[in-house]
Amino acid sequence: MAMRWTQLLEEGRVVSGSKCRLILVGETKDGQPFCYEDRFTVHKLDAERIVAGLAYHTIHPLEKLHHLGFIELSFLERGMLYYGFADMLSMEMTKQHCLLTLAAPETVRMTQQRKSVRVQLASRIPITCRIVGVRGEMSPQSVVFYGQMIELSAGGVSFVTSTRLFEPLLLELTFVLPSSPEKHHLVCEIVRVTAFGSDSYRVAAEFRDCPPETIEPIDRFCRANQQGQEREPSAGRAGEGDDRDDDVAGWTDAYEGKPASPKSADASDIQGARSLSALGYDVNLARPNAEEDDE
Repeated sequence: MAMRWTQLLEEGRVVSGSKCRLILVGETKDGQPFCYEDRFTVHKLDAERIVAGLAYHTIHPLEKLHHLGFIELSFLERGMLYYGFADMLSMEMTKQHCLLTLAAPETVRMTQQRKSVRVQLASRIPITCRIVGVRGEMSPQSVVFYGQMIELSAGGVSFVTSTRLFEPLLLELTFVLPSSPEKHHLVCEIVRVTAFGSDSYRVAAEFRDCPPETIEPIDRFCRANQQGQEREPSAGRAGEGDDRDDDVAGWTDAYEGKPASPKSADASDIQGARSLSALGYDVNLARPNAEEDDE
């Protein structure tokens, strides 16, 4: 996804005093490859130019650079990485400081770099889904189906549906979070589909090409609900890791026709049953030998 450099400045996503990463690729005097990268401090920037400096205490890091091939400029701001090519206008060197003046790129590309907080939802959230493409290509035709969201992060979503799906379909999701009446519309790509019960599927999908103003409210919602989780949330995207908790898996085996081990219902079993009940299964919490105990 691309963004105009002037828009980046107007929204204050990059300012003087911030850090930027520069990658310089070129050749030395004897024709050998020259590759260098470091974090520079932005001293000044506007719609046309960027002045970035680097302090050093040994030899000048660009001393052996004879011919410059290209420079890539990147900023990391609020979990989003902005990057693009920039032309060198001038370079000033002192014994301990290097100052580069670059021509600002007209546009920069952006991608999410945040380690997302994943939350398991206390109650399922209805979602409307449209199949809008496959393998990154959008189609003018779409098909609508419905599901129930069970996990969410700023990087993706996990939901249950009775519709059989597969990767790498592109979906457009529409849903409303409990924290506000605002409707969220996001495009995502299916990365995994697993069976969930006898006639439904659990789908893990990653968001694709979503602007920051769309992702940030979701990230705030997830972080606000992080403290209410019973277990420490994963740093990965929604849907990563095991598809079911160990306790839940043991109970669902019995409901999916798999033999269960004969044992009494101890505390861990009851906790597992409650977890399964929260996922929508009808579970009897009575102990197997309850009648014998009553006698």
